[in-house]
Amino acid sequence: MNADHFSSDTLDFLGCLYKHEVRNLIVGGEAVIYYGHPRLTGDIDFYYERSPINCDRLYNALLEFWDQDIPGIDAAADLEEPGAIFQFGVPPNRIDLINQIDGVSFQQAWDSREITRLEDP
Repeated sequence: MNADHFSSDTLDFLGCLYKHEVRNLIVGGEAVIYYGHPRLTGDIDFYYERSPINCDRLYNALLEFWDQDIPGIDAAADLEEPGAIFQFGVPPNRIDLINQIDGVSFQQAWDSREITRLEDP
């Protein structure tokens, strides 16, 4: 996947997730596009593991990305709330954070993930 597919903000966010070793997966429309089914999407959905240690990592990544002032999130514990959804930005570059999806646990999804690297355009 080419890096120019994503906005610079999204690339910065991905870098923060990677730096802080946040267990997350891209799901939703972007995953559908990745697997070769063209469609429009207004966001990128990040499915993250809800464990306390991973939520601490995600919180620290968000602190870095948002320069210590995360809109709508006061503590790492906010990220642990089952079914929580956090949205940042506006389409077509909105970032959605979700910790629960129907039909599959995070671990099941993680175990069947496909790892890819972003390539320079």
